[in-house]
Amino acid sequence: MKSLTLKNIGPITQANINFGDLTVFVGGQAMGKSITMEMVKLIEDAGYIRFRMEDFGLDCSKPEKLFSNYFGAGKDKIWAEGKSEITWDGKKITRREIFAKNRVRAMKTFYIPAQRVVVIDKGWPTPFQSFDSMYPFVTREFSEIIRTFMDMSFSKEEGKIFPQDNRLRKELREGIEETIFRNQTIHLKANEQNRKMVMLKTGNDIELPITTWSTGQREFIPLLAGIYYCLPPARVSQKNKITRVIIEEMEMGLHPSAIISVMLLVMELLNRDYQVILSTHSPTVLDLVWALVEMQTNKADTKYFKKLFNLSGTSNYPNDLAREIMKKVIRVNYFKETPEGVSTVDISKLDPGSDSPDEWGWGGLSEFSGKIADIVGAVQTSNKDKHTDKGSDF
Repeated sequence: MKSLTLKNIGPITQANINFGDLTVFVGGQAMGKSITMEMVKLIEDAGYIRFRMEDFGLDCSKPEKLFSNYFGAGKDKIWAEGKSEITWDGKKITRREIFAKNRVRAMKTFYIPAQRVVVIDKGWPTPFQSFDSMYPFVTREFSEIIRTFMDMSFSKEEGKIFPQDNRLRKELREGIEETIFRNQTIHLKANEQNRKMVMLKTGNDIELPITTWSTGQREFIPLLAGIYYCLPPARVSQKNKITRVIIEEMEMGLHPSAIISVMLLVMELLNRDYQVILSTHSPTVLDLVWALVEMQTNKADTKYFKKLFNLSGTSNYPNDLAREIMKKVIRVNYFKETPEGVSTVDISKLDPGSDSPDEWGWGGLSEFSGKIADIVGAVQTSNKDKHTDKGSDF
């Protein structure tokens, strides 16, 4: 997959997306980023999606019903018959062609949705059938996958979920331990009704249910389970036939230092030759992407990559990872409001000296901090002028 064009779909008038090994979507709320990501999943995995939904008893007998069950009740109205268009790698495809794909049992794109906190809000992932029809397929499917995965992988009583030596390399675990869990552990425990629950154990052996955790910790646990799923500990680098991982707003609830730790996990996904698509509202994510682009452009020494991600130690892994990431193609697409509707702009260079405010403002993410700095500067100047005027009265 190299390109995708969407016309007249939801709020999108014209979206021309160029994909790289790492593709980042930026833009304001309700600009169509999620719709585009869900469309990528649907186009590539339509046969798998239809198989899964029908297996759960959902009616997918017509293209309209497939779209309704996939996008969630009401959201299927994003498609306007006779106006909406999809072009995939230069070839136009219709909604009926998507619907007609043969059912298959394996997916190619693994989707980690933004609605992660509802997935595990009661201490254990929610089954697919327990979600209301308003929820999109990607949320229901993600919850079902990690529910089954966690049940098989951590089924032993008191099974430890984090940290685990065989799940993530030491270099990947250290940042998460320090910035998200503060050297606490996550494990399973059965309650009085013999229901499994994810628990956080403190240094004093106090066990805390998920309802008492910080927002960032609650958001991160399902994300971590999804990344575990895509990073098998065996010699096989990828999971089954999955070649692409989509992550919506991975920064939700996280401090910038924790975002850096999570972005390092994204680097490992790229290292294992997954294509990764991210959506973000975080300037920190764009700061990191900008730094990577500059490192590539300037053929930087691996020590700068290690410094960027707070990597230390004497193992070869950080240097090997850095060299691999320097080969990856990075694309950044800005979803921008126009008088006609939402369109996209390729701002992949992220050049602070660009003539385009879309690029130097990084899709609005750095524009606001610059505006605030200008206002503060004007206030300070005004205050100095006042003191100067008062001084001239004496």
